[in-house]
Amino acid sequence: MKLSRYTFTVICALFFGNILHAQSTNDLLDRVMSNNLTLKALENQVSARGYESMAAISLPDPEIEFALLAGSPSEIGIRKDISVTQGFDIATLSGARRNVVLGENELLKLQWKATRREIMSEARNLVAEIVCRNALIAEYARRTQLAEGMADALKGSLEKGAATVMDHNKAVLALSEARASLSAVEMERESLLRRLAALNGGTRVDVSAVNMDPEMIPEDFEEWFDEASESSSILAYVRQATELSKDKLSLARSESLPSMSVGYMAELVPGSNFRGVTMGISVPLWSSARRIRSARYEIQAAEAEAADAAASYRMEAESAYITAMGLKKIADDYAQVLFHCDNSVYAQKAYELGQISLLEYLVELDMYYDAVTRSIEADRDYQLALTTLRQIEM
Repeated sequence: MKLSRYTFTVICALFFGNILHAQSTNDLLDRVMSNNLTLKALENQVSARGYESMAAISLPDPEIEFALLAGSPSEIGIRKDISVTQGFDIATLSGARRNVVLGENELLKLQWKATRREIMSEARNLVAEIVCRNALIAEYARRTQLAEGMADALKGSLEKGAATVMDHNKAVLALSEARASLSAVEMERESLLRRLAALNGGTRVDVSAVNMDPEMIPEDFEEWFDEASESSSILAYVRQATELSKDKLSLARSESLPSMSVGYMAELVPGSNFRGVTMGISVPLWSSARRIRSARYEIQAAEAEAADAAASYRMEAESAYITAMGLKKIADDYAQVLFHCDNSVYAQKAYELGQISLLEYLVELDMYYDAVTRSIEADRDYQLALTTLRQIEM
């Protein structure tokens, strides 16, 4: 079996790419986030709703009225009425309405951040899965080459009568399994790349790295948790929701005060003209008390939700931190064991010298292959746990 150009490219990334030009997965993720169409659309929606809500805090538009009234008897002539009125309310003048609108706009921005956090986590998980497949493809390609060489050698030995049919069949089966494993991982990688392209605005992303960018986790949980709490958009959202409920109470109290209007009015009748200032007042008698009572309950609900969110956030953070640290240890342990306990070379020499049978050699290789695969997958699992940890920080 000749390796495809696709597989060869991934192998080159493993052995040469990291030496000559290490692909930064963090830069790749930043590029995906900047190209994501969902975030672009949501950002425009947030901006549009922000401008729309700010327009609502202006004073009401002035009213202009003009009337032509015919009198009786007709000798009196045409009466002309002109009126210009401007309304004022305490909620707008005091800034209470503005505070509510600004608070609602801030919540919209935090909702955008929450969506960005979800998309970033999805993209990072996809990249971690692709990086894992890249490493597996390089590993399975190496196994396939080794199995091809073994099958060819045993075929020649069989023709010379120096090997048995059973040994040759074992080698062919090992080659078939290696090829099948390689093809399966290649298809998985292609599927993941398509999903990542969807997050990248429909543009395919080249992910050739075989390792994620290294990221450190503080050894002290409390230190990490304090920093995460300061940057968390989840906690910022519930805090902002609580402040907004208090601003709404202030708005309800302001709206319970009378609103006023002032204006100019002219009554023009031939031979008799009247001009002057008008004033009006509107007293909210029927609904203001209910609005104030509702706003107070909203504050209580928001404070309870904030307390619940803070407790849930800490529990989730502790769980994610413990999981990430545990998986990191597992991944590190696998790497250390493989570094110090690689028997593949010794097993090959023993087989070539006739010290072990083909079956024993294949069993040794399977044990080593299984350890390598588990090591790659353990690092993948750690990276997925790290995504959850980073999601808590955002």
